Amino acid sequence: MSSEASMLPHAGRRRRRTRLQHLTGLAPPAPELLDGGDWQVENMITGACTAMNDSAGGTMRAPFGNGPNALELQRHELAHVMISPKGVPYDWSKPLDTSIIRSVEDVRVNEFLTERGLPPPIARVGFGTKTLFDDYVEGTTENPTDLLLVAVSVLGTLRGEQIVDELYKAEASSKSVVETFRRGIELVRARPKRRESWRSDFARTIALASQLRELLKKWEREEELQSNVNWGSMEIFEPALTRTVTRLFRARKFRATSDGSIPVNPLRLYTDGYVFAIRRKHKVVQPTILLDASGSMHLPNVALIVREFPAATVASYSARARGGTLRILARDGRCVSATYDDTKFGGANVIDGPALDWLAQQPAPRYWISDGVVTEVDDNATERAARACAIKLRTGKITQFRQVREAIVELRASSRAR
Repeated sequence: MSSEASMLPHAGRRRRRTRLQHLTGLAPPAPELLDGGDWQVENMITGACTAMNDSAGGTMRAPFGNGPNALELQRHELAHVMISPKGVPYDWSKPLDTSIIRSVEDVRVNEFLTERGLPPPIARVGFGTKTLFDDYVEGTTENPTDLLLVAVSVLGTLRGEQIVDELYKAEASSKSVVETFRRGIELVRARPKRRESWRSDFARTIALASQLRELLKKWEREEELQSNVNWGSMEIFEPALTRTVTRLFRARKFRATSDGSIPVNPLRLYTDGYVFAIRRKHKVVQPTILLDASGSMHLPNVALIVREFPAATVASYSARARGGTLRILARDGRCVSATYDDTKFGGANVIDGPALDWLAQQPAPRYWISDGVVTEVDDNATERAARACAIKLRTGKITQFRQVREAIVELRASSRAR
């Protein structure tokens, strides 16, 4: 361990104690031992360090004492003093939020501590941070910025990696928020390795912070575009699914085997010894198919889709001038009757956006059968509506086909590949 690193655990023990500190037994850290600057140290449960200023010294907030939690946070803040630049080598005329820089710099500090054999903080989650994480898992997060910056700042810590992995798997929030959060975490984890000294390595922080900023700005632009589209109002209607259309599995339900506890084929003892049996696991594809039922499209026979894929959910949508209806035509092997009339709901698009939002929340794989012509209220086709739908397809992982038979071919191929 280098001499400079060895000072980190002990830099809090050489400062002169005040009378109150003598009485309480709490020792503050001493960052001035590292840079010779004039530091003001405040006792706080969480850590914060203004090391990235124009000269040595500043304000440090960290818990006093020699307990495990206090020493962990002291080490982190003292590491900032050692490797975070005093004068930030960055053109501040460029619009880069300092909060993004500080989050990314925390990742670099955690790397520094790990490389020197000093464990970074465990990343204990406070109430505010826990609320951020819980909101995301429960699906109420509408803006990924704060969530992403907090998650980035704990990467590289003992508990942080586990926390971020759990968040990465969450699906409840809006698809655009989920995509932006995951992309941000992927950018941080794929960051290039250090090639210079820690003092000269701050350019890596600026480069990664710029990437995160562009990612968040892209999300803001797309959200603004989505909010400007004047979609019609949409209702969801599920008619009576009176028709049962199922396809029997041709494969046997059980497979013979030589291992087991209860023999079911005793006569095979004299041939191959496969007297036991195990239940086969059938791979059931459960696609969700959304049909554009506007006047420019031809609605296919829903029963044909259900015969091919009994577990499929099939819905159609169309509208009139100001709003429309999404109809559930098939689900769990049942579909509408052969006499069902789906043309009475209008022949305009108008609700393409809300219908794709519904599709994005359904089980994958997700297919949209449409010619791609989308319109706002009064059946007005606009470029912004088309761009908004393209974003929904990407974030919702929706595949578009112009004909149902193309989707069926794709489903057959994906089911064989599983």
